[in-house]
Amino acid sequence: MRIVIIHFGGVEDYSNLFIKSLLNKQNEIIVFAPSKIRINLIKTAGNDSNIRFYEKPRMRSLKNILTFSQLVHNIKDLKPDIIHMMELYPWIHLFLKQLSQFPVVLTLHDPVKHSGDIESKIVPEFHKRFFKYISHFIVLGKTMKDNLVNEHHVPQFKISILPHGIIDSYLEYVQPPEKPKDSFNILFFGRLYKYKGVEYLIKAEEILSKSIKNYKIIIAGRGNRHYVREIEKLMRNKNNFMLMNTYISNEQTAALFRDADVVVLPYIDATLSGVTMVSYSFNVPVIVTNVGSLPEYVENRKTGTVVPAKSSQAIAEAITEMYNNPELRKEMSNNIRQLNLSTFSWEKIGDRMHNIYKALGVGLIEHGILN
Repeated sequence: MRIVIIHFGGVEDYSNLFIKSLLNKQNEIIVFAPSKIRINLIKTAGNDSNIRFYEKPRMRSLKNILTFSQLVHNIKDLKPDIIHMMELYPWIHLFLKQLSQFPVVLTLHDPVKHSGDIESKIVPEFHKRFFKYISHFIVLGKTMKDNLVNEHHVPQFKISILPHGIIDSYLEYVQPPEKPKDSFNILFFGRLYKYKGVEYLIKAEEILSKSIKNYKIIIAGRGNRHYVREIEKLMRNKNNFMLMNTYISNEQTAALFRDADVVVLPYIDATLSGVTMVSYSFNVPVIVTNVGSLPEYVENRKTGTVVPAKSSQAIAEAITEMYNNPELRKEMSNNIRQLNLSTFSWEKIGDRMHNIYKALGVGLIEHGILN
């Protein structure tokens, strides 16, 4: 089968690793990707023999019409058996009807928008009108599938759940620490927006300070300035915090996860987070809230802890338990290693996707035989 994959440059870690997982399978894979990610994609994939790069204009530029018109023309000339889009991208909507003469697969990362996420609001909601041109959806969790079925009325047989693989891209940047770690490190990593619920982690520190000592809460990531000012005001014991509201390099990312004892995702709404999969690549347990598909990726008290959303008390109790139980953290790390070799292995995810392509190509999915 000839599979054309369209990479728009977003969710880059996931998309690059996903493409790598498919290149050694039986299908003929042809990837179209923006030239701005050339170095990272080739580095991950190993070579560029199956990749065709295109110049993607800025989002608001009308040059996108010409770019994607030419891209669609090139794809149609290849007469693919299946087209797989790695995410939604507004300009491609203008050409989906043309592409739909072939089966079109879409990996949908966020069926819903997040509160306080300015960047997500840039992308309009009109994409829902174009779902009719999608032959099959790939989502990363059951909650995401339920949302598509219940909110967007997509038939269940048109949706497959494919696990998110570990994001191990940062392991190559790990360096030996310059000095021994002198605190218990609690890491929040990622964009700073209201839906991330960072204030509940900050408020948990007031509870932690009454029962444990020698810890540091590290908050690393860029975000909305107004929200950052809000959370800074909540930091009562500032010596117990480190705020890195800036671009985080690959080397810094590797060092942060290398030194983390636990990673906390205190989100108040979510679909999923790649942060969990970065943490797992470093075998670091996580504390996540019970929102979206986050708990689907955590075996409670085996690879981390699931707590109620908007509960600083629950976050503090979960951190305290891990602080007081190094053997529990060690056991969690071992359990994570096993999942990385099974459920979250890109090799196994590539095999599963190959089977979905095959079933879609011969019509099994349309008749509800697969899934």
